Amino acid sequence: MLRRFAKKSTPIYQMIKQRGQDHEVVGTDESGVKVNGCKHLFWTWKIPFFSYIAHSNNRESETIYRELSEGFPQSVLVHDGWLR
Repeated sequence: MLRRFAKKSTPIYQMIKQRGQDHEVVGTDESGVKVNGCKHLFWTWKIPFFSYIAHSNNRESETIYRELSEGFPQSVLVHDGWLR
């Protein structure tokens, strides 16, 4: 059931990602979460009405490059500035 839902929702999720990359202002943050007892992160990029969320096991910028290789060429990115 989870795989079916993931397959159906993937095009919508990709649309959210693209809208975020095209938006003029994007808010971003990461929140810690435990996965099998280990600290992981959910990275979030937000625009009005939509959020794109990605999972990572670290706070390194490689997650940003993996998830959003095109970056935000036309956007102002609002973040707390905590990156390594």
